[in-house]
Amino acid sequence: MTNQTQAEALRLADEAWSFDASARGSTKHANAEMLCMLQDCASTIRKLVAENEPIGAAHAADYAKLQGYIGALSAAEARIAELEASRFAFASEFEPNTDGEPDVGNIHANIRALKAQAQPAREPLTDDELRTVFSAWQNGEGKSMADLCRAIERAHGITQGGSNAG
Repeated sequence: MTNQTQAEALRLADEAWSFDASARGSTKHANAEMLCMLQDCASTIRKLVAENEPIGAAHAADYAKLQGYIGALSAAEARIAELEASRFAFASEFEPNTDGEPDVGNIHANIRALKAQAQPAREPLTDDELRTVFSAWQNGEGKSMADLCRAIERAHGITQGGSNAG
């Protein structure tokens, strides 16, 4: 686009935008003047389009590449939002920071501290403990062998969901 054509287009657009029909002698005169300005604007716009078509064709590949970057950026923004939500959820599982908010800055330190805590040692049930579990099951707590197995698991500190209670 040439600077002269661009300047002309801006001048015409400015005139059309600030057109005051009340300052004209008659409505017909104002309408005719406005129509001429609009035709000049349309003509200038057609010139600008014609001048820019070769430039646009030359940059079509760049435009397609730019659209690809925009798509990748949108995907990255969505992934960042997902990661921030996960980070907030993880941090919510630990003690809040001094402001009472989830401590998102210390997630790794909190996990390392949790892993460092001593885990209770699992030991087999004694014969007396097994008799107690079996008696409770036999006296109405359970009806099947699966119920007996679950009672033994609970005695070991194992919950039905498979995680350790202890």
